[in-house]
Amino acid sequence: MTATEPLRNQRELDHPLYIPEQNAVFVGRVTDDDSEMSGMGAYYVHWRGGVYLGNYNETDSAFTPQYSTELDERMMSEQIVAFIKMDIETELSSIGEALLDAYEFAETGAMPDKQAHVFALKSVNGFTRSQTATVLNVTENTVDAQRQSAAGKADAALAFTTAYREKAGKQGEERDGESPVEH
Repeated sequence: MTATEPLRNQRELDHPLYIPEQNAVFVGRVTDDDSEMSGMGAYYVHWRGGVYLGNYNETDSAFTPQYSTELDERMMSEQIVAFIKMDIETELSSIGEALLDAYEFAETGAMPDKQAHVFALKSVNGFTRSQTATVLNVTENTVDAQRQSAAGKADAALAFTTAYREKAGKQGEERDGESPVEH
């Protein structure tokens, strides 16, 4: 992925990262040679709210979906998890990897899903404000607001963890090996 170039002009794993006409974001591909889906791209299609597997036609500049993750949850990170848990070998794009990071951040409970998406894409994986907005199908102002909230929550979680470890370490030394926290 190129840091400043619009996603519509970039390719990964032989697929365009973004197909504007279909509002589709490339999240990975099927690498399982034993599957009829081998080589198919996986795109999160915003208007459908899910990850779809299919072929990209260079001539028409269009993605033709043939399969889906069949998950009712529309959250992008949840769809990525469903894609990698399919009974086939898969490979994620940089966008797919960032969205998997977002899933893991949200699972900690430190921040809501949407903030985790922005935080993972922009703050952790280096996507620009514009690229993050494109991936998530939101405005750049929404990216700014979500990133600011997420960064505050991440900083607070880090501060809490640091303080807890320091306190637990001191108590642990005082108790000669006993657990500093009773469960």
